[in-house]
Amino acid sequence: MKILKTVLLLVIMTSFGLNIYLYRSSFDANSTFQRQSPTIDQMIVMRTSGGLLQVSTISSPEQFGSTNPHNILGFDLGPTTTQIRIPAIINYQIRLSSEWRVEARENTLVVVAPAVQPSLPVAVDMSKIEKFSAGRWSFLTGGAELDKLEKTITNELASRAKRSSYINFQREAARRTVHEFVKKWLITQDKWKHVRHYPITVFFADEPIESIDKIYPQ
Repeated sequence: MKILKTVLLLVIMTSFGLNIYLYRSSFDANSTFQRQSPTIDQMIVMRTSGGLLQVSTISSPEQFGSTNPHNILGFDLGPTTTQIRIPAIINYQIRLSSEWRVEARENTLVVVAPAVQPSLPVAVDMSKIEKFSAGRWSFLTGGAELDKLEKTITNELASRAKRSSYINFQREAARRTVHEFVKKWLITQDKWKHVRHYPITVFFADEPIESIDKIYPQ
């Protein structure tokens, strides 16, 4: 068993040395990178049915982490801990084709806008990504674990963007945007000319809007 572990250790160290060589070779000063834009026939334009109103943006330094144990032929490599930090830009929007409720009540224009939704996938700045790995053999296992963790970022960011804590964090900024939209466009329509001087109150469909009748009785 000792001989097997010794051989395994030599294989691991050899692999480590080879990985270092390949890593340095990939950043050879004489190497060049080619950047080529896609041709027109490779690009696809998709129409946004009904249009979207972008109402807010959250800029957030998001962090991801994992800890995974490693064992090869009974040889305990110990756990590898990985972390990735990356700046994320989460845009929230409202579909203009969804149902909007607009009513004049108690000398107030009450607007119930559709609930906001995040624009997916969440945008990230890959030029500012930070990666970190730690562990007894992280020099060998860290790269693969970081790659595995990085592949989860898109889905995890989408999940975070839909959380109530994120939605509520941006809500007041979104409310102000909808207020401006209603004031500048909606009440310029002939139907609402007689109430254009009314103050505007904005609610969202995912708020407890049943209280509107108590605040502004019909």
